[in-house]
Amino acid sequence: MTFGWFSVFHLLMIAALLIPNGIYMLQNKQAKNKCASRCMNVLEQIGRYGCMLLMILSVKGGTSDGLLAIYEVGSLMCLLLYVLLWRHLLKSKAVYTAFVPIAVLAVLFALLSPVLVVLAVGLTGIVYVMMRASRCTCKKSWICMALAIVPALLFLLCGITLHAWMLTAVAVIFALSHPYVTWCNVQTD
Repeated sequence: MTFGWFSVFHLLMIAALLIPNGIYMLQNKQAKNKCASRCMNVLEQIGRYGCMLLMILSVKGGTSDGLLAIYEVGSLMCLLLYVLLWRHLLKSKAVYTAFVPIAVLAVLFALLSPVLVVLAVGLTGIVYVMMRASRCTCKKSWICMALAIVPALLFLLCGITLHAWMLTAVAVIFALSHPYVTWCNVQTD
């Protein structure tokens, strides 16, 4: 499989990531960034927008069947887990609108390999049930930290498995800065 200069797959992934964030922002208009480090805030924004832009516009390269399977299963798991964590945090069914782009992605991936889609959905369900059963997920701070880490993992996974090294580099910046900024905001709540 080879991706061209514009990726509909990745546009749907970004939509699935942004929908819950948009719902949160509408419900919490008064929320302010409490991270005092200007450097980390700038790095987070560079990482965030760089990842989104590079995912949609410039992911190029082919990949082996094995890496493609890891990409498909891992991407769907990250997206499903992300939406389920948002649902748990917001206690809102409105977050489920993010399942629309995930469902479209699952159908497109199912055309390539239906077994991998079933595996991704099953593994995500198992991870989510284990997290719900764990006492630490009841704390808002741990859910927020998971919500900061999962998109970084998704961007890193896509960059590495698709051999998109610019995306991987920007994803590393995002993975180092986004959890830090999130932790600063969670600690002050």
